[in-house]
Amino acid sequence: MLNTARIKLMSNWKKLTRGSYPYTYFKDKVKDKWGGKYELSFSDEYKSLTYFDYEEAKSFHEGKRSITIDLILALVYHDSRTSLESKVELLGMAKDILNHATDNNGKLSFIIEEDYERFGLSGEYLSAIVQGKAASLFMRCYKKTEEKSYLDLARKSLNHFNASVEDGGVKRQLPLDMEWMEEYPSKRPSMVLNGYLFWLIGLGEYCAVTNDAEYIEVFEKHLRSAINWLPVYKLNRGLLYSMYRWNHCNVHYMGIMKYQFEHLYKLTGISIFEEYAKHCDKNTNWKVFNNLIGVS
Repeated sequence: MLNTARIKLMSNWKKLTRGSYPYTYFKDKVKDKWGGKYELSFSDEYKSLTYFDYEEAKSFHEGKRSITIDLILALVYHDSRTSLESKVELLGMAKDILNHATDNNGKLSFIIEEDYERFGLSGEYLSAIVQGKAASLFMRCYKKTEEKSYLDLARKSLNHFNASVEDGGVKRQLPLDMEWMEEYPSKRPSMVLNGYLFWLIGLGEYCAVTNDAEYIEVFEKHLRSAINWLPVYKLNRGLLYSMYRWNHCNVHYMGIMKYQFEHLYKLTGISIFEEYAKHCDKNTNWKVFNNLIGVS
C-alpha cells in the first residue's frame, strides 16, 4: 500500500510538471545510440516466466481464462515438465491455442475481443504481446518435434510488422525511422514496455533458430527501437509502465520485467539488458512480489 501511494504521488507530480502525456514529452528527446552489435542464442527455457512453476501459475490464474493466460500456462508448462507424456500435453495445449487464431494472407492472428477502457480500446484488436508469446510457444514445439510446420506458425504469428495501428495492426511509427509493436493499439502511442519486449523476444527466438534474413532485418530495427527508448522508461527506483500515462510499474511488473531483461540478455548478449535486469532486481520488493503471485 505504501509503495502504491508513493508511485501514484510521483506519477501525479510528473503529470503536473511535464504534461499529461509521456510520449509527447519524450518523443523529441530520444536519440539514436544503437551500436548494432548483438549475438543471438536460443535457449529452450522461457526465462521470462521462470518466476513460478506450472502449479503456481495455474493457482495464480485460477478462475481466469484468456488467450494470454493460455499462452503463459503453456510456456510455463514447457519449462516445468520434461517427460514424453508432457511433450504430448504441450502439443495439445498449442493445438488448443491455435484454434483461437485466424490464418489469413500469411498472418496468424489472435484477435482480442474485449473492451479495455484504460487505453480507449473497444471491439476487436490485435496485441503484440500475444503474437510474440505465441511465436515463442511454437518455437518450443518445433524444438520438441523438429516439425517445420511449427516454424511456419511462429513466422506467421510475427508477420504483422507491416500492418499499422491505423490499418488494424499493431505497428507504431516513431521518430528517427523507429517502430514499436503495440500491446494495446490505442489511437495515440501507448508503448507498453513489457508487452513490446515479449514480442521482441518471440521475434528474436525465431531469428536465432531460423536465420531468416527478412525477419532478422525486422528484429534489428525493433531492437534499435528498444535500446534507444529504454532510457526514458528508467526511473531512479523503477520504470515507467508505458508512454500513455505517467504510471510507474508496480511491484508485480517490476519483478516480471527483471526476468524479461534477463531473457533478452541471454538471447542477444547486449549488456544494457543485463543492466536493466539488475535495476529491476534492486528495486523490486521480492517478498511482496512472491506474496502477490502466491509463491512462498
